Amino acid sequence: MDVMRLALIYFYLRRSKALEGPIHRCPFSGPTKVFSLEGELSVLKCRPCSAWTPVILSNLQEHGYNIIWFKGTAKEGVELSPGETGRITFEGPSVRFWPAIVNDTGNYTCSVFNGTYHIIDLEIILEVRSMNEECYHEAFVNSVEEWIGSSFTLSCSDMEENKDKDMVWYKDCLTKVHTGASYTINKLQQENAGYYTCKYSLENAGILYNITRTWNLIVNGTDFNEPLKPELIYPLDEVRVEVELGEQRIIECKVKTNHRDSENLWLMLYWIFDNNFVNKCSEKEVVCEDSVREIIEENITFVIRPLIFNKIQWEHLNKNFNCIFESPGISANGQIILQLKGNSDAIVYSLIPILVIFMLVLYGCFKNKITACFNKCIGRAATTK
Repeated sequence: MDVMRLALIYFYLRRSKALEGPIHRCPFSGPTKVFSLEGELSVLKCRPCSAWTPVILSNLQEHGYNIIWFKGTAKEGVELSPGETGRITFEGPSVRFWPAIVNDTGNYTCSVFNGTYHIIDLEIILEVRSMNEECYHEAFVNSVEEWIGSSFTLSCSDMEENKDKDMVWYKDCLTKVHTGASYTINKLQQENAGYYTCKYSLENAGILYNITRTWNLIVNGTDFNEPLKPELIYPLDEVRVEVELGEQRIIECKVKTNHRDSENLWLMLYWIFDNNFVNKCSEKEVVCEDSVREIIEENITFVIRPLIFNKIQWEHLNKNFNCIFESPGISANGQIILQLKGNSDAIVYSLIPILVIFMLVLYGCFKNKITACFNKCIGRAATTK
């Protein structure tokens, strides 16, 4: 049996084993949630992790695979079917409700089935609520906060089968303000605050059904043109700090920003000493870095990383403690150098080790000459007596 045949048999066995049961290698982030208003079209999409799916979802039938939908689980749930009214339809990897009703609320499972095995089961949670007197339900509204003077874009670009010319935007459910998948306000003013709804319509059996999404835009009264780029404000370059041996000291590395969403701002702030990361604080650490904290003052966010000395020792003096700051497109660092209080004393104490080493080196290099000179001096002194 040649090598090629062995390789083909091995590949076949590996592929057969992969199809024996559910595939659990996709990263699991919990069930997908879909929110819908009663009377609107609701679409549930089956989206297995494509990296581990042996077929292309849009071409299931050619590979002998199908998607079966259940309300509940694949084992204990009820299989969905179009029914007599045709309110529920299946299109490719999606199931559609024309329209959704409150009773449709629940857990759904899409199962990729090859005639023998359920290859992948994915859970989707559908929540349907009645529309209020406006065109939305508060439970499904996304709130966003922006500043006067900033530019902001609302987008429905990921809505089902959207077309720019057919997507309509309304402000407070009444005023038509835009047509297209995205709506941009170049310079926000206070009057721009309000509820913005994008609406897209699809026809089924001669009836138009809407899909909508709503945002509550809150405009902050503070004049704000552009977010301030994060900036390292302490330490800058090289900073010398006077200390006493044995004392406790906290030194803070500090960055400032007025970024609109500091929670999602990617920013790294850490300390380096002797080309090593400073350890996180614990009971045994003499020097450590504490957790990052934030302080907000007048729309300015200060991000702080404390460096804690539980007991300042000789080896901490006259060494560089570097604070490193990194953010997208930005990097900076500053140095802290500890020295004993009183500049003259600090210099003397710092020179003592150097002088000792220097004397030892001299003695090693000129040991014989120094000894001879010493003996000669002793001899002269004895002769004089």
